Amino acid sequence: MTPVSEETKIALRAMNIGTATKTIITAWLAAGSFDILAAFATAIAKGATAPGVLRAVASGLIGSKVIGGGLDIALLGLALHYAIMLGIVLTYWFASRHIALLVANPFIAGPLYGLSVYAVINLVVLPLSAIAFKPNYDWDSLTIGIGVHMICVGLPIAWIVHRDARQARKFV
Repeated sequence: MTPVSEETKIALRAMNIGTATKTIITAWLAAGSFDILAAFATAIAKGATAPGVLRAVASGLIGSKVIGGGLDIALLGLALHYAIMLGIVLTYWFASRHIALLVANPFIAGPLYGLSVYAVINLVVLPLSAIAFKPNYDWDSLTIGIGVHMICVGLPIAWIVHRDARQARKFV
């Protein structure tokens, strides 16, 4: 086997960093967008509005101050939504570096991760937040919420991490 030059090693490390960044950003924007669009569709079907959804997200940080809030509060909610999603994506990406199943089986790992995200958000994050409303946990809301997180959050994250890991292996 031919020895690899130091310049080649540096280039390979840079390529891996670039691939990781691309993977994380792609998964973040995909899952974040699918999730918020699903939230908008679900809320609109129940008579609410997209800005109302975003104000509800913002209420996790600022509580009842969202009542009567305008575009500024809605934009805060959107920023918070994507910030939270970045944490969700980074968690999966870092875990996938150590747990082969997360990369090898995206159609199993993704929905299971989405289910765990839903559980953590609803059992840990929301109770600790300043939300200005009580979440609805009737059967329909649970089914839709779990399904959305499995399909719109977990699956795209797992698929993108899987796809980009396969691409990276082609170059090493």
